[in-house]
Amino acid sequence: MNNRPFEQEHENMRVMLQRVSEVYPDNIAFVVKEKVDKETNYVNHTYSDLLEDTKAMGAALLAHDCSDERIAIMGENSYPWIMTFFFRGEWGRSCNSPR
Repeated sequence: MNNRPFEQEHENMRVMLQRVSEVYPDNIAFVVKEKVDKETNYVNHTYSDLLEDTKAMGAALLAHDCSDERIAIMGENSYPWIMTFFFRGEWGRSCNSPR
């Protein structure tokens, strides 16, 4: 069996994120550039961070009890948008569209 999650077939992106975070939990998945005043910082997000952040954001959305609603999430290509992309695989009802 192939233990490389990027080279395996997955039923959806959420499953892929779960498997990647199990195999490479401390590898950097995203680097986010943040500007505060004139200072620029770079924040690293690991695969395990992405999985946990996605679950937390998903729990917050589900807490609003909008499971019977249709929701479109639009926004800039960003770390929060990526979280919604992975979460939609679990909920299965949202539609993400980067601008």
